[in-house]
Amino acid sequence: MRLSDSARDRTKAGLEPKAVEWVRMSWETHANRALERVGREARIDRRSLEAQGIDREATIHIGPQAIHVDKRVHRPESKFVETGNGRSIDYPTIDAGRTRQERHAEIVDFNIEKAARSPDFRTRETAKFQRDQMAKDRALENRLITEARRRTLEERRYRAKIRADLTHVRQLHQSETRAMRNMLREDWTAKRTALTEQHKIERSDLAKDQSRLGARFMRIVDVTGRTRKRQETDKKALQARQKVERGKLVQEHQKNRSLHSGAVKSRYADMKREVAAQYRPGLLSMLDRHRDADKDADRLRQDRATEREQVERRFEEKLKKVERMRKQRQRDRGPLL
Repeated sequence: MRLSDSARDRTKAGLEPKAVEWVRMSWETHANRALERVGREARIDRRSLEAQGIDREATIHIGPQAIHVDKRVHRPESKFVETGNGRSIDYPTIDAGRTRQERHAEIVDFNIEKAARSPDFRTRETAKFQRDQMAKDRALENRLITEARRRTLEERRYRAKIRADLTHVRQLHQSETRAMRNMLREDWTAKRTALTEQHKIERSDLAKDQSRLGARFMRIVDVTGRTRKRQETDKKALQARQKVERGKLVQEHQKNRSLHSGAVKSRYADMKREVAAQYRPGLLSMLDRHRDADKDADRLRQDRATEREQVERRFEEKLKKVERMRKQRQRDRGPLL
């Protein structure tokens, strides 16, 4: 209810008509309280830059997937996209060959350069300071991104080798399985044909035996009907025996298929385990090395953040000192007569 898109439901609940505005307002309140508790001077303002009266171009949103691809895989490339309704979006033309990260950096640089030309002393000096610090941040980040992409490429190539060997084993397994099934199918066809012919001959022999002159005469003169019943019993017994033989043939075929399939499956499962065991030590070693490299990269980023915070503090103190000196000089000069 509190995040409902329905303005009517929210109004009935005594909430702001727009859920987005309510979320932004709540986030602003809680975030600023947290910043105040830790002694930070920075504050969050949910209003747009234009509403705040700030002459600065807004940056763009960069999603987590785009950040992951850019920092750990490769430089993203724009592609033509076909939407579900048949619409074609020409992102290469829209992006003009830039990634979202690069466009974001362009906007940041534009805002800094614009601020560096401001007539206000504090704004101008702060922009110059940010430009220098941004250059150091980007130099470190570019180096770490290059190393992370190299690690990702190394891992993907190693895993590709594993998949290639496993694919080869799987193809051999499929090939042998097909050959085995063809062999069993041929064996089944031959045995079933032979049994069918045998049963056909047995039924024919029984029919001939029961249709002989003597057998027909006995059915006619036997007023008790025992001769006919015996012949029917023999016929049913033959049918029952043949049914059992067919069932045994099916069971034998299924058993052979199960035994052969199990043997083939077991053999290639062992081969897959051998492949995995062959590559596992190298993979684990590489992953451990990559984890250590990621930790080192995080430590370097943290060190850089700490360094920048210290430099910003000294810069702010220096800037305040310079501003006091400028104000003092203006007071010493006095008003123009």
